[in-house]
Amino acid sequence: MSQALGFFLLCALVIFGPGLLRGLVLAPEDNFVQNFPAFAAGDRLWTSLLLSGFPVLADPQVQYFYPLARLVKLLGPDLIFDFNVYVVSGFVLAAFFAALLARRLSGSFYGSLVAGLSYGFSGYLISELKHVQVLQTAIWLPVIFYLIDFFASSSRVRAVEDGHEQRLKALLLLGLSIVVAILIFAGHPQSAFYVLGASGVWTVFRFFPIASFGKGANKNGQDENKSISLAVVMLAMLVGILLAAVQILPSYELASFSARQNFAFQDMVVGQVEPMQLVGFILPYILGGAFGTLGMVPFSEQGPPPGLLFFGLGPILLAAYSLFKGDRPKCVWFFVALFLFAFLLSLGKYTPLAFLAYQLPIFGQFRGLYRVLLLASFAVAMLAAFGTARLERAYLGENPGRKPFDLDSIGALKHLYLGGYVIFSCFSYVFLLGTLPLLLFSLPALPCGYFGASIVKALSFGASYDLFRQRFLLITVFCALATYGLDAEWTKASPKRQDLAAPPLALALAARTRGEQSRIFNVAGIDAKAESVPPNLSRLWGVASAAGYEPLISTRYASLLDIAEGGFMEPPFRISGASRVLDMVCVKYLIAPWSNFGERAFDAEAKSSWHKIDLGGALPVYENAQVLPRFYLVGDARQLPSKEILHIMKSGYFNDGQKFVPSSMVLLDDPAAAATESQGSEAPGGAAIGAVTAADLSDELLTFKLSVRQRGYFVLADTYYPGWQASIDGHGVEILKANCVQRAVSVEPGEHTLVFKFVPQSLARGAKISIFTLSAWLLILLLAVLFAGRSSGYKLSDK
Repeated sequence: MSQALGFFLLCALVIFGPGLLRGLVLAPEDNFVQNFPAFAAGDRLWTSLLLSGFPVLADPQVQYFYPLARLVKLLGPDLIFDFNVYVVSGFVLAAFFAALLARRLSGSFYGSLVAGLSYGFSGYLISELKHVQVLQTAIWLPVIFYLIDFFASSSRVRAVEDGHEQRLKALLLLGLSIVVAILIFAGHPQSAFYVLGASGVWTVFRFFPIASFGKGANKNGQDENKSISLAVVMLAMLVGILLAAVQILPSYELASFSARQNFAFQDMVVGQVEPMQLVGFILPYILGGAFGTLGMVPFSEQGPPPGLLFFGLGPILLAAYSLFKGDRPKCVWFFVALFLFAFLLSLGKYTPLAFLAYQLPIFGQFRGLYRVLLLASFAVAMLAAFGTARLERAYLGENPGRKPFDLDSIGALKHLYLGGYVIFSCFSYVFLLGTLPLLLFSLPALPCGYFGASIVKALSFGASYDLFRQRFLLITVFCALATYGLDAEWTKASPKRQDLAAPPLALALAARTRGEQSRIFNVAGIDAKAESVPPNLSRLWGVASAAGYEPLISTRYASLLDIAEGGFMEPPFRISGASRVLDMVCVKYLIAPWSNFGERAFDAEAKSSWHKIDLGGALPVYENAQVLPRFYLVGDARQLPSKEILHIMKSGYFNDGQKFVPSSMVLLDDPAAAATESQGSEAPGGAAIGAVTAADLSDELLTFKLSVRQRGYFVLADTYYPGWQASIDGHGVEILKANCVQRAVSVEPGEHTLVFKFVPQSLARGAKISIFTLSAWLLILLLAVLFAGRSSGYKLSDK
């Protein structure tokens, strides 16, 4: 299959090569605003440059533990080149592994290539190019199916005298566990969840195919042996999940602070497929048109992209052909069922299936329901392989009973059919590409003349007409897919290399924020252009931002700053002078690239503290005159419920009308506290109780020198999050949740050294589980092989 790998690499170069030669970075949309910055930012457990501090390790989409991402980064210092290779590798490897599985199941080499093309370069993966995690997750779906099928086939042998079969099984189980872990490390939990669910059903089917139920055969212990093998495979998949605990536990901890834990059914079906979209993103592309050519086809921004189910017409017809009567493998019905399930589930509220799925654990914590169509794309690709194999069996080779092609013998009606086909083909080259190779298969001979014969010899390299038909089918399938891949949204939305270079505004802000320990806030969030220093991308340029784009953003932090998931303020804009939120999260520079922001966004009180400044660019930048420092001392504290703290910070006043002065008071989170309870000294301001000097301000280690004259609190305007540990003069102290989302530590008078260190316990616990699971699994497999090696004889448990 090395030829297949080379073929898929060539196909990828044909589709993506022109864009790469134009200097494009394969980073449209989310790849630009989130995934490339995470890829290029280096290995971090925590970053202070995003959302006032964020545990980047815990975000699964950062792919911290994903082996392929780490391998690609070894290519060299050019991270843009590395990222392009990383994206292209997703298509090539997905196609290659799908071809391996299809070859094993269908037995057809050309059928496997058709399946690889139909999966690896399908409309689904081309449309999801903007999510590199989805591409990388898609790689491992056919691998898991392959290993399960391989194990199911080898399970016919119960014992072999030299233990060779048992060693093979042990390696298969170990490989399956590792691949499941890699699937989770690939960084898209939603797709991984769908893949694992489909893999579990595939495992049951391979050991207990539907056709074997109720026949009375397979008794005498054979069902028991199958049940044991089934349980072992399921155990191997569970082990794979536990191997990924080092990622799962931190991600679960982060998700507990986000809105994911409280998703309602309406949240889950965001991104469902609308019935009219089925016409909109299938039919126009089959006929060679463009999305929207049918007029008023609904389109949701978080819903399925145009062309999501595009395969060209050939794979669809081949998939349908695999269902014709005759010799049909049992697993054809499995892939038909998989397609129907994924298709119906993607319709969301239009069928009861989605509501039933919502009742299952974990299922309801994902949105973008259209992503289940990954399974539908995979099913169509496998069915196309079976259809190609069936086509080859029916029409290739010697067949004396078939008559040669003769226009005079086919009758008037068939003449009419053929004429209509030729006319319709003139209007749609995509239709022609999908149907002409299938027509050629059905013709035992073709009077093509000298010119046509030359084409046949060229495409088949002088081989037989049968080989010409196989290769012509393969080429036309790729050409149809390429019509979409070469003109899909990525070609228009992908940035160029120069777009990732730090603009002058970013350089100016990086110098200022680094020296002042302040932050910026871009009101446009991820909708901002690169020249206006958008969040996440600003991280690459060393600019600290209070905004950010994170699917698992803390709901409390988002509520405090009134920002959406994309890190932007939603119109109508209103910056209140009474609110101390932006002051307290160290936002000194406000960037407003939207023309409808303007001076009217500030109320009368805010205008006295926000001043427009010139940093050498055309974009308006406002400087905050009353911003608080990133760290300071206060003498007073009040313990209040978190909801009341949120209200006080936004309004600037306590419930009794007293003005909130954050430079002299910290609000400590205590849900059981009374609204007016107060403790600590009544010092008028932070400067009155001491001074703070920063000794070290790295991402995961912060060291401060304190000179405290009276008891008070050290306040750090960084995000409160589990895993941070604090010590004063080497003695551990409690980190208090302050000002809704920040950290505080109680300090006593004197000279002190205060240290904050990020040591996430979720990571430590996950690592222990992963290491223990791997060690125990290796030991179990080793003992199983050694024990089996002592047995003798060769016994079949299943035919």
